[in-house]
Amino acid sequence: MRQPSWSHMRRQAIWAGAIALCAAPLPAVAMTTAHASGASTVAAHASAADKKGPTSIRGFNTATVSIKAGSVVTDQVRVLPRQRRDILVQARRPGSTTFATQLRGHSSAKGLFTAAYAPKTAGTWRFRLVVLPNAHRKGVRSAIRKVNVTQQASVTGLEFTALTRTSVSLAWINPSDDFTGVTIRRADGPIPPVTATDGTPVAEVDSSENTFVDLDLTPGTQYSYAVFAHDGAGHAAAAVTTTVTTRGNGVSAVLSVNPLPSVHTGNRVTVDTAVAFDGSDSLPAVDARLVAWEIDYGDDDTDSFNGPLSSVDILNTTHTFTNAGPTTVTLRVTDSAGNTDSSTLTVDVFDAPKVSVSTSSGSPDAGVVPSEVRAETPEGTKITSYRMEVAGDDSFFLDGDSAPPSSQDVTLAPGRYTVVLTVTDDAGGTAVSDPVDVEVSS
Repeated sequence: MRQPSWSHMRRQAIWAGAIALCAAPLPAVAMTTAHASGASTVAAHASAADKKGPTSIRGFNTATVSIKAGSVVTDQVRVLPRQRRDILVQARRPGSTTFATQLRGHSSAKGLFTAAYAPKTAGTWRFRLVVLPNAHRKGVRSAIRKVNVTQQASVTGLEFTALTRTSVSLAWINPSDDFTGVTIRRADGPIPPVTATDGTPVAEVDSSENTFVDLDLTPGTQYSYAVFAHDGAGHAAAAVTTTVTTRGNGVSAVLSVNPLPSVHTGNRVTVDTAVAFDGSDSLPAVDARLVAWEIDYGDDDTDSFNGPLSSVDILNTTHTFTNAGPTTVTLRVTDSAGNTDSSTLTVDVFDAPKVSVSTSSGSPDAGVVPSEVRAETPEGTKITSYRMEVAGDDSFFLDGDSAPPSSQDVTLAPGRYTVVLTVTDDAGGTAVSDPVDVEVSS
């Protein structure tokens, strides 16, 4: 018997199955047939992922780095999702508890951004990036990066050591840490260059040198010098400066305490100690010669002589002050054209230091023998060296570039000895103790 309804119901089932099959997702391999290659499919998925999701920063380096002041540290970062975003570079200075914005920029359409950190002072800096929110995305803040900054050390003690009408001789003390050399810059007038590119370039001096002579200057002109220590990358330390005026064309007197290394230098002197004064840097007017000299020591004593200087002559007189206190010394010179000039300096005259030494009373046993030392120097001075001499059955000495210790242990074998202690202060004063006789038993 025929069943027409069966045929109709089967056709409905078949069509329903076909519709379900068309709605099912295709396998991945089938989907790739819609693209030129599998790689372009991956790129399309990655690109879509970069345009979705929360804001994040990729490529920010959290490693601590150490640099010299003036160097620049950079990070190449990417902001995701990839798009143009406003970004702040923020820094927390050494000793601060808050971050401050140093730079405001924006990423590219692909989310790329170069973050640059340029700390200028020594200490530990902290940096971070802040991506600002926009109408569609929230903002985000990076982790913190530490940057330890050390300052390029400066030279010290810059001074001019000689001065003529057309030259200035400079000297300085180089830094003890690593540096490549120094840059010398010059400016006319009383204001020295501020940076290593200001003013007139004078010289680049190697790190092994600490002097330079600037030549071909104009007589009677004021110049200001700045000396910058720098490293191999050219990062310069703070400047050390000095201002000088070259000698004019007229007569000029110059007086100083004798600068010879074997003689006490400086304007700090000691009573009853011979002090040598030097006027050899004095100059006559152009086309003249010096013919007369007179020096007044400020204590009713004077010296004078006549005649020109030869190639080996210098005005170098020796004077001994008998009273402590500041004293003004004056040099007056006259040239063959009748021109005169005077130069003065003030010397601070100090009393001499004092020193004594004593050892254990009686006859100490051989071995370590303690001694007591008492050294005094006038206020405003300091002891710069000492020497303890031991002479007798065995002879030797103990010394140092400082004040002696208040007690000094000396190892002595059996015998007889004499101990003498000498101290010197920074005003050229010397004190010698009374000798102490020591007999050491076995």
